Amino acid sequence: MEIIFEIIAGLLQFIFQAIWEILLQIVLQTVAELGLHFIKALLETAREYSTLASAIGYALIGAIAGWVSLLMFPTLFVTSLGFQIANLLLMPLICGALMSFIGAWRG
Repeated sequence: MEIIFEIIAGLLQFIFQAIWEILLQIVLQTVAELGLHFIKALLETAREYSTLASAIGYALIGAIAGWVSLLMFPTLFVTSLGFQIANLLLMPLICGALMSFIGAWRG
């Protein structure tokens, strides 16, 4: 009976970790997107919009968001190597799909 409780506790921990990871990714990406819209509004007077500058801006914002998340949560949410790999592959796809859905809904 104790083993069943441990299995259920482990499954609940995994579910809550996954939900928390998704919510954290959505919040950070939304903040980054709002920041980029603000910067774009400031730079709309410029005639040329550099793709390289955009790529550098996205990379810097991603690095800053990663650094801030490490300051807030220095330990890993997902401790299993298999789940870490799944997280690495699935979370960007899930967040990208959600951001695409929000963009289609807005516009």
